[in-house]
Amino acid sequence: MKAPNSRKRRMPFSYAWRKTLNKKKGKAYANHLIERAQSRYAGLYSSQTKLSSRTLQIHHERVLLPALAMYQALRDEGENQETALETAENLFSIEIKSIKRFIELVGRMPFFFKLVRGLIQPVMKVVFPKEGWKAEWIDDIPQIIAFNIRGCVYFETLSAYGAPELGTIFCALDNFVFDEVSPYIRWERTQTIARGGELCDFRFYPKETYDAGR
Repeated sequence: MKAPNSRKRRMPFSYAWRKTLNKKKGKAYANHLIERAQSRYAGLYSSQTKLSSRTLQIHHERVLLPALAMYQALRDEGENQETALETAENLFSIEIKSIKRFIELVGRMPFFFKLVRGLIQPVMKVVFPKEGWKAEWIDDIPQIIAFNIRGCVYFETLSAYGAPELGTIFCALDNFVFDEVSPYIRWERTQTIARGGELCDFRFYPKETYDAGR
């Protein structure tokens, strides 16, 4: 089922992105680029196929389509792939700074690793459901939190739109959020699907375990 043809549906993040671009590139450039991205978003939104999962639909409309619209607008303006990806990543990193700050605040608690261990699976089920992310939990390593993602709807969707490279900015945003987020936890990932890996391997360690060489 196709989405209804919305009249000039506003692109998520457009106000904040305009403000950021205004500071970096000037008002004229910011207004022009946002209007071009808005036009791209309106077209993507009106032609999308509605998803059966409400959660995936939210990801699609509020994250993937704005990212794709901005990336396409940047390429329309003559930016090369590397520069367009860098700009899109920077715009999103500004938007998620509040998430990182919140995790940093909670991460000051000495029991932060135990808190993450208790919450991560139920949170993943709600925010990143199995319909979009094929998570494989590794429960036989008790001292760490370990799971693999073997299917990613972000990469699959962006590939279907002809922009698989855009998936890499969301890998980078994981690093932005989790790197040095708490003195009590460390994380690492050796590969991601969007960067050409077979899977995304997430590992979270108590700091003392990580420092001891895992």
